[in-house]
Amino acid sequence: RYCAKIRQRHRLLILLLSISAPLLAFFRVPTTSLPAVGILLGGFYGSPLGATVVGILSVLLPIGMGSAIDIGHLLGGAIAGAIGGIVSGRLRCREELALLGLAVGLAQGFVYLMVNLTLSAAAGPVWGVILGYAGLHALAGLAWSIVAIGLSPYLEHLFDVITPIRLAELSNPNRPLLKRLSREAPGTFQHTLFVATLAEAAARELKCNVELVRAGTLYHDIGKM
Repeated sequence: RYCAKIRQRHRLLILLLSISAPLLAFFRVPTTSLPAVGILLGGFYGSPLGATVVGILSVLLPIGMGSAIDIGHLLGGAIAGAIGGIVSGRLRCREELALLGLAVGLAQGFVYLMVNLTLSAAAGPVWGVILGYAGLHALAGLAWSIVAIGLSPYLEHLFDVITPIRLAELSNPNRPLLKRLSREAPGTFQHTLFVATLAEAAARELKCNVELVRAGTLYHDIGKM
């Protein structure tokens, strides 16, 4: 029953993130949430799901919304979201996510610029206007990345999502519970660190979830306090 509740939470989270894009298009907001959707779903559930959801939304949005969404906005957000979805699933710290946010913003601005330059036959002042809008879209992509990074810790706890970044944070020896273990049972703590190192090496050779194995091993003797 507990596992069923967890699965329902995950489905609800995926649904909420997915419907954010058509809602913005419905209210004619001049940008899409696809970068944030890609980063969050890729980081939470892996690169395949993040990229797939962004791809499906990119196809369905122009079908369902018609002229309510601009092609430059859509393609820029779609490419940025796909990059975010593919890369975020491989990251292991929030500093790397911050760098990804810069890449997502630049990608969105560049794609918007290329699309509008291709569709526009004019030059001169019009080119300058398009360049300005491309800069705004780059900032929008960066802003969506910041929103995704800021929301991710709250969504992880609210929907009980276990991400590689969360596991890496739990494996920090300075976590309160592990610090308490080192004070109250120093022998057990040293044994735990040694076993965690062995388990991590074994998990890497076996192509298992290294972060999950290490975190689980670090806490496996916590009851000895």
